[in-house]
Amino acid sequence: ADAARGILDGHIILSRKIAHKGHFPAIDVLDSVSRVSGDVSDNAQIAARLQLTKLIAEYREIDDLLQIGAYAPGSNPVADTAIDLIDPIHELLQQSTNEKGNFEQSKSLMLKLALQSNEMIQQRKVLAGAQRQQAQQQ
Repeated sequence: ADAARGILDGHIILSRKIAHKGHFPAIDVLDSVSRVSGDVSDNAQIAARLQLTKLIAEYREIDDLLQIGAYAPGSNPVADTAIDLIDPIHELLQQSTNEKGNFEQSKSLMLKLALQSNEMIQQRKVLAGAQRQQAQQQ
């Protein structure tokens, strides 16, 4: 039993704050840890998970600024992308009690969101660079 516990050990952190927002299951993916995720996921899944957790973390960092209207869009390509994709990311992470999850659909959506976010970030960086260059020429 101890050997199995050691292999399966992970920490799923439930959050009242997330639950109060109506997000169920109320798993805090930033604070939760899986010791086996690297062993049961392929490289694309790992990269996608890291990308989406980066966006969730970025969104949490700027959430207070958004609430008071102090965030300046265009100042951070990652934050801007997090703002644009936070709703689809939350949809990916939510499941009603009577809903059966479909691994392949969830995996496909996760990979799609990660790819989309990478493309959006790169486009925003290119645009910001072009705008800086144009401003320097003036």
